[in-house]
Amino acid sequence: MSTLEWCAAALILANIILAARRSVWNFPVAIVAVSLYAIVFWQAKLYSMAGLQLFFVAMNIYGWLAWKKEKTESGDVRVRHLSIPARLAWIAGSIGAVGAWGTVMQQLVGGPFPYSDAAGAMLSVVAQLLMVWRYVENWAWWIAVNIISVVLFMESGLYVSSGLYMINWVLAVYGLIRWSRDARVQAKAI
Repeated sequence: MSTLEWCAAALILANIILAARRSVWNFPVAIVAVSLYAIVFWQAKLYSMAGLQLFFVAMNIYGWLAWKKEKTESGDVRVRHLSIPARLAWIAGSIGAVGAWGTVMQQLVGGPFPYSDAAGAMLSVVAQLLMVWRYVENWAWWIAVNIISVVLFMESGLYVSSGLYMINWVLAVYGLIRWSRDARVQAKAI
């Protein structure tokens, strides 16, 4: 448990709380947090998760700009639901991406947990995309990521991160409930 991991974990926690509240400030906090986590994961030989952090930097810059444009008059960011066919397509794509990336990681770099590492990484990509595009369902993907990550990080000796992802699971459930409610309220207001 390094100081770097503690700092990254604290910033991720702040990021998720801000995201659940639909605050655009979640993005700059996330940029710093994921930059630190790239180092932590690389040192733990979780290469998919380390590479994922570079994707997160780019997506958080994009998300910050996109969310600033989508504020309502009250200052809230608009959120919405995926259609049922879109949900099914995202689920199928997620399963395919996990299998494909897990196979690539196992063949190219090995590592102790290539498929768990791939699942955490690929499902995080989907969750981040859905969050940036303001879909309520992003929280369902984050719930899955958090469950996988708790076990993966525990097995990798990243106990602070494992504990963080237990808390993140609770926050993701909170985010799902809050965004679902907010989407209903916003839909009625239109």
